[in-house]
Amino acid sequence: MSSIMIRNIPSDVQDTLDYRAGAARESLQHYTWDMIAEAARRRPQSEVFAEIRRRARNFPQWSADDIVAELRASREEDAL
Repeated sequence: MSSIMIRNIPSDVQDTLDYRAGAARESLQHYTWDMIAEAARRRPQSEVFAEIRRRARNFPQWSADDIVAELRASREEDAL
């Protein structure tokens, strides 16, 4: 396992991390390790949007008029 050293952390940020680690009843090291691991597992927004665009190509392109017509037809079917 690798190590990471972070330098020049502003004192207010250090104080906040110390407080939150204590409130979670964790060591500062464990608390920050969890934060880093969570951030590493989270997909970047650009990657999520690229995936949405890729998947959207497989769906039909509907206009607003098409959507309204489908909704009206669906409501008429439900009324029967």
